[in-house]
Amino acid sequence: FSWRHQMLCLARNGFRSIAPDMRGFGASDSPRRRQAFDSATLCADMVALLRQELRRESCLLVGHDWGAILAWQFCLFEPACFVALCAMSVP
Repeated sequence: FSWRHQMLCLARNGFRSIAPDMRGFGASDSPRRRQAFDSATLCADMVALLRQELRRESCLLVGHDWGAILAWQFCLFEPACFVALCAMSVP
């Protein structure tokens, strides 16, 4: 929801953008086991979304707040999938 204005601007300029809810946020599943929220699993979720649902091999990744911390890790785990990173609102 908080990305709606930026996403409209990106779409007007020919870009495709998505703002998926990660595990435990919004309307997503929230597994009971703490281990289901480790960085590697969350990264695998994003890679599956990219490749299986969006049918893309790579993308530019934007992460905000907690998502920025995870986005750094995603780029380390799967550098071929995430060709650029914008980390926002982080020290």
